[in-house]
Amino acid sequence: MLRNLIYTIACLLVCIINTQAQITWRVTVNTSQLNTTQVTEKSIFNNLKADINTFLNGQQWSEDEFEEAEKIECDVRINITNMLSQNNFQATAQLRAVRPVFKTDYESVLINYVDRNFQFTYTQAQPLLYNDNAYNNNLTSILAFYAYTVLAMDYFSFKKNGGKLYAERALQVVNNAQAASEPGWRPNQDRRNRYWLSENLMSQQMLGFLEGIYIYHRQGLDRFLFTPDKSREKIFKVLKTMEQINTLKPSAILMRSFMDAKSDELINIFIRSPKEQRQQVYRILVKIDPSKTQRYAKLIE
Repeated sequence: MLRNLIYTIACLLVCIINTQAQITWRVTVNTSQLNTTQVTEKSIFNNLKADINTFLNGQQWSEDEFEEAEKIECDVRINITNMLSQNNFQATAQLRAVRPVFKTDYESVLINYVDRNFQFTYTQAQPLLYNDNAYNNNLTSILAFYAYTVLAMDYFSFKKNGGKLYAERALQVVNNAQAASEPGWRPNQDRRNRYWLSENLMSQQMLGFLEGIYIYHRQGLDRFLFTPDKSREKIFKVLKTMEQINTLKPSAILMRSFMDAKSDELINIFIRSPKEQRQQVYRILVKIDPSKTQRYAKLIE
């Protein structure tokens, strides 16, 4: 009892101290796929959610200070699919982050990534520990990887090559976890896992994509309210660059994540464009993201 009280107080102190956290995290833990026996002890899942929320919101992931309006809004939705043992869980997770668009109340989705290798051990009343220089456990390593990936994408969207520092930190998390028994960290396991997401953020072949993230957001979306035609042209050039990159690296998970985040937004951006441009955009989007062909058909109807 005393141990639990001390841990609770420590978590509260972390939250108070880190009032300048750069990311506002919202955590969801879903257990609907578990059977009745597995969810009998619901407190463990409530505590898991609370502890993850405290861990993510209580860390200072960057040395920079953000104004309240500048904070990144981020959702982590964890879907528990199996209890392997009392403290060992299999799950999937969705990471979704948004950034504000200048002089509007619109928020643009930066990343929409589904992690199908979210396996972890969790013991109630034990603090979630993380060290940038070492692998402590899979849960906090995954969460730290998410934080640095989100920061990398956000910084890339505001400054050319601005997210490199956080991409390097995400890579360090991956490198530290290479000996982990849980899946998701190694190149031979899954072409859409955390290893490949990190690889894409550091790959020379993806430099045009990462520069495109800056042009898309700063020269496109952030100016769209004032110069919509010019902004569309900037975003159109980004799509043409991404078409070329997709030819070189067709299985890039970062490209897939981008299209999952931006498909509806791109339709809304170009739906009022001249017919010729809409046709060109449609051709590029269908080539890059064929699974959403029916959705993109709105551009040519």
